Amino acid sequence: MGRHSTLLALFALAGCASATPRGASERALYGDLRRIVESHQRTDWVVDRVEVDALAAVTLRSACQTPPAARRRLAAWLDAELARQGGTARAVYEAHGGSLSAASEALTLERVRLLSRYAEEHAAEDCPFWLTPRGRFSGVHGDARRFVVLAESLGGGGLLIRGGDVTLVGGGGVRLLPGVGVSERVTLAAGIELGGLGTLGANGESGVQALVSGAVPVLLRLQDGSRIVDLEAALTGTWRSREQPLDVGVRVSAGLGLVTLRVGSFMPYGLLWVGYEFQPAPQREGDAHIVQLGTRVGIDWDP
Repeated sequence: MGRHSTLLALFALAGCASATPRGASERALYGDLRRIVESHQRTDWVVDRVEVDALAAVTLRSACQTPPAARRRLAAWLDAELARQGGTARAVYEAHGGSLSAASEALTLERVRLLSRYAEEHAAEDCPFWLTPRGRFSGVHGDARRFVVLAESLGGGGLLIRGGDVTLVGGGGVRLLPGVGVSERVTLAAGIELGGLGTLGANGESGVQALVSGAVPVLLRLQDGSRIVDLEAALTGTWRSREQPLDVGVRVSAGLGLVTLRVGSFMPYGLLWVGYEFQPAPQREGDAHIVQLGTRVGIDWDP
């Protein structure tokens, strides 16, 4: 109970927590269906019947592997959750003076319920013989109970502050982080990062200097539907020249982004991230503080 409360608190802190069913299989199916809905409605969703038909194949890919009893429990939970939200999306919309943002959660739940109902009505007839219910369904579009590899490119810029000097920095790199899906919402990963860093001295007086950088990051990923929150700590190293020592430091960062549906073994994602790095002073210089803002784009590979 304490572990789940801690995770919910982290999601609430990130501003993206949502309720989930209690059973493992229904949580996994709900996560898949919600991600399907969120990914589709982000671009357009107009006529329910047309949209549900268009999503039939991806819906059944998950629903066919879910035990029928878990599908029924999810349907009952969705009905109860909609009632808790205040009724239908239209009722919430009208109760808040025509505010679509106020009705957004109820609208998403209604659309998830539509996909759930479609699966119940068509699973017996349309599920292919190779997609059969599992004792415990872990989901298609998440990391739960999976070994995954996160392959990313990253880039960004910021400020390096050492003593009284402020230097502009920018750069990029690539990362490879093997990990494991601890639950439907939590992924842990660790790996290596290699890249380059360019610096420009205050007022441009020192010109541009190219540096080689690396890191060993440890990442905690929290997932809620199609949204992801990354919390990370890393041991870093920057090589300035043959004559100068290796600058070793530590970095903490946080990222917020979106993930798409899994296609085959690959699930693309992208994030905005902000980080702070501290490098203790070499003997002849002051401590370095680096503040960075950037983007990360990657794929979640399920080998």
